[in-house]
Amino acid sequence: MTQCRLEQDDVNFPILTGIYQGYQFKVEPLVDHAAYRKIPSLWLMVTLSGELPLKGAFDLLVRPQNVEFFSPFWDMPASLPVPEGWPAHALIRTSGAAEIPWVSLLEPHVRTIFADPRAKELLVTPRGVRIVYQAGQADRGQYLVLRSAVFGRVSLEPRLFRRLLDWAISVHAALDQDLQVPQASCL
Repeated sequence: MTQCRLEQDDVNFPILTGIYQGYQFKVEPLVDHAAYRKIPSLWLMVTLSGELPLKGAFDLLVRPQNVEFFSPFWDMPASLPVPEGWPAHALIRTSGAAEIPWVSLLEPHVRTIFADPRAKELLVTPRGVRIVYQAGQADRGQYLVLRSAVFGRVSLEPRLFRRLLDWAISVHAALDQDLQVPQASCL
């Protein structure tokens, strides 16, 4: 990653921004302790900012619990059936279209991304791609006794970090290439 910037306000985790393989990225950790009786998670939101030729948003969320405050999923009005072979316990919502013709383009990427059980969400919008991934869980003992979300030392291996960035790039590239409208030529 080049042109890296690490910013932190007073209370939140630092946010990393930078360029990787020519794409603008934002990597943001987020603590999720909203669900009662569930060990808190540390999510990593990996966002690739780049225009896509889409008319709406698509959100695939696995193992939904209706407490994913970090996701626009529950605000999207239209639900789509989950294609066969996609992750079990998944839901799909869109920003309004009852059918999205380019969903089939996502199939190989969905299979790859969600083969990892820590992948939580794939969001595709006209402004880019976001993948939400579980970077860690709070210490179970601390949570059960003190209701405290203590994560200890969570680290992300460089290989996994690159894989998350590469997944976002592959989704973006597939949609950007396959959905481009050919320009009319004048002869």
